[in-house]
Amino acid sequence: MERQILPKMGAFVVFTVDPIASLDPECLEDPEAVAACKNLVTKRYVALAEREDLYQPWEPYNICTVWFVLQGAPEARAAECMEPSMSVPIVPMTMGPKDHPSLRAPLQPSNPLPWNDCYISSFFFASVRSPTLFTYEPVNWVLDLDELSRRDRFFGVDVEKQGALAWKRDGGSMRSVSPALDQNRSRAPEEALDEVPHTSSIAPTSPGDPTCAAVHLVTTGEQQEVQAPASVVLERSPSSSFDGDMDLREEAMGNFTTDSNPSHATVTVNFSHDLSTVRELNNAADFFKEVEQIKRICEEAKPRLAQARALAIKKAADLNAKYDEPTIDMLVARAQRRGRLSRFASATRKRITSTFRPDSLRQQLHPAFIISGSESQTVLPMLGACVVLRIDPIASLDPQKAREAVDAWRALPTEPYVCFIVERGGFYQPWDPYSSYTVEFLLQGRPTSYPEKFAEAAMTVPILPTTIQDHPSCGIL
Repeated sequence: MERQILPKMGAFVVFTVDPIASLDPECLEDPEAVAACKNLVTKRYVALAEREDLYQPWEPYNICTVWFVLQGAPEARAAECMEPSMSVPIVPMTMGPKDHPSLRAPLQPSNPLPWNDCYISSFFFASVRSPTLFTYEPVNWVLDLDELSRRDRFFGVDVEKQGALAWKRDGGSMRSVSPALDQNRSRAPEEALDEVPHTSSIAPTSPGDPTCAAVHLVTTGEQQEVQAPASVVLERSPSSSFDGDMDLREEAMGNFTTDSNPSHATVTVNFSHDLSTVRELNNAADFFKEVEQIKRICEEAKPRLAQARALAIKKAADLNAKYDEPTIDMLVARAQRRGRLSRFASATRKRITSTFRPDSLRQQLHPAFIISGSESQTVLPMLGACVVLRIDPIASLDPQKAREAVDAWRALPTEPYVCFIVERGGFYQPWDPYSSYTVEFLLQGRPTSYPEKFAEAAMTVPILPTTIQDHPSCGIL
């Protein structure tokens, strides 16, 4: 089977909402929010998948637009300037093209859909993200490029016609497009347009209306075109009717806006190409109810997260207060024992206390007391000095593997080695717990050549005292 991106663009898909993956990242730290999402009941929805942004295989998620598959025949709604013709039928149909309100020949997928009298509309869609996955499952229901182009032409005609009808009905007012625009209708249209979100939303209507309306703002060059809302009544399939409060989508999707970055907060779904798993089309409005529930869970989690964060800050402050004074006493006493203080340590205890901050301890106090200007103190090891070196097995462990190896390394025997400190790896940083050096081992005896390594006996430097008169290097250090 051919390897496909999931979902394949132009394919009819089944998807379900992943509540936990749809949570804000910070909400994942709230056990109550995670538990509430686990208890959410999600349904399967059928849609046509399409991608607006470039596919990013390196990202954990990718964004696509889903156009809900609806069932039944749309009716006219004068209040929303929506006509029955604003739909695109899909085979199989129990009515001919001349009988369908759109008078359009139905779209022809690679195989007929498992349900009769289905259609898609330019006003029923959502932007979602899904895990970046590949699949080998067959794609049995897909539109080819010709059918997708025909769909695009139909959508363009419907959006333009509906927007023109709404504009004409309101005499140039923007209230049919968005309540926010209606509230700002006293201002210039271009100023009001600035507040329209660049994602789809549902324009509110009266509670109980079986409608679904969408707003889509398109920016082309310097001109902005507003695609006004429309509504649909689904007559033949009660499960597909849109009932309840029709501002649900706007409220639900408000915190799940999408852009070209898939990592931004958005509703997350899981896709499948197998339509046979769905016997009856679910109400597409239930999708937005699920999203609204997730949003509500996030909102309820915010006070708990804020409280937990405040408690953590207080706990850290209490620990700092507990250890700050003993730490200052220890550092001052250490500096006094050394007999000579640096510019930080020579200040009075009052000044040290007033300038001390736990997060600035390393920058202000630690270097000052460890490295002072006293002539009796030197950095260990000193550059150019001969030193005794012994490996610290435990400190040399990889921190991520230390738990498994610490017992074995603790018993590892080590020997002392005499070395010459050649150079330091970078600038000396007294606030860091470790420094790096380059060392040269001191060897004893007559030098030996190693031809396989292209090393000759003359490539050595003797060090006093030496009893070798004819040293291969012909020189004495």
